[in-house]
Amino acid sequence: MSMSRIDWDHLPETVHQAVEAHTGPVLKAETVAGGLNSQIAAVVFTSELRLFVKGMPSGHSQIRAQEREAAINPYVAPRLAPRILWRVQEAGWDLLGYEFADGRHANYAPGSPDLPRVLRLAGDLAQLDTPPASVVRNIGQRMSEFTDPDAAARWSTGRTLLHTDFAPHNVLLGEERDWLVDWAWPTVGPAWVDPVVLILRLLEAGHTPAEADAVCRALPAWQNADRAEVALFSAASARLWTSIAEQQPAAPWKTHMARMAKHWCRYWAALD
Repeated sequence: MSMSRIDWDHLPETVHQAVEAHTGPVLKAETVAGGLNSQIAAVVFTSELRLFVKGMPSGHSQIRAQEREAAINPYVAPRLAPRILWRVQEAGWDLLGYEFADGRHANYAPGSPDLPRVLRLAGDLAQLDTPPASVVRNIGQRMSEFTDPDAAARWSTGRTLLHTDFAPHNVLLGEERDWLVDWAWPTVGPAWVDPVVLILRLLEAGHTPAEADAVCRALPAWQNADRAEVALFSAASARLWTSIAEQQPAAPWKTHMARMAKHWCRYWAALD
């Protein structure tokens, strides 16, 4: 569920003071329009630096996602993600302060020159060490509602760190380097899971299933994927997106994602 965005100036003064204990005086703050899962998302400027600050009320139903993001950060920053520099919990608010990532959102359209850079990030992620179970859930646990217990148990043996939300607004491309951001759903599982996630986003951006499949063939994890397991996971993903769309019918993009997930399943099944 997305949150309504508020501006920096609407936070309590005690929250401003707690942040400035880390940053020094804040000269201005610019609300960021993109993203769905934070009530505060702003670029904050001081006399010496700029930071990205995101957060939400500490009692919000989605606060666990922010806690997961804070927990995974030491395992993915600075190689793939901006570092969290501080966390402020004050006056009913929970804020994370990140080093600023100067970049633009990736373009996933067919033929986009951004696609090799997105694939490079996905490939780099697959090479990271696996965080301990205390930090991340496994994909079998996360998808157990949408598949059979045997499949969930097999997927749970995978040890690759996964992002699981390769939406284009979670990929920032800069002049000197690129970042994978918004780590609300870090997971461990088989390496081919993130390529399936990415493929659904490529379909959302206008690729055909065959085109999206071909794009991801550059990833070793996709080249080596078990076809039967991919079919099972793709079906589970379609059930997940259908459930999301049914729960939030006022969000057309979620209905579109459910439709794309089913479209992908039909394509994959027809290859056999």
